[in-house]
Amino acid sequence: MFTILDQFLSPVIVSVQIKSSPTRLALVVTPSPALARAVSDYLRDSKSKMVAVWLPTVADACRRLEWDHADTIFVDSTISSPDEAIDALHSADPEAHVQVLAGGATGA
Repeated sequence: MFTILDQFLSPVIVSVQIKSSPTRLALVVTPSPALARAVSDYLRDSKSKMVAVWLPTVADACRRLEWDHADTIFVDSTISSPDEAIDALHSADPEAHVQVLAGGATGA
């Protein structure tokens, strides 16, 4: 005789396959929240699976890179010296790809 309890006690094999790629980190180094938001919107629309984190200064970005790896770092071209910023960011994370955002800040 089959009871309702039997269906809960009988073994069931379930196969689950999850295909997911990890989220990657992108740092946006700019004093402009509007520019950081624009980069974040672009990354979301491009389905790049990147999470953008806004950091207003190169020093903040270097501190973040002490404990976290960034795949890409976007640097605002209007900061005081982009070449020095790129060198500092490469020193903090040699594997990160650093890109300078042409056009600069769009205002806050």
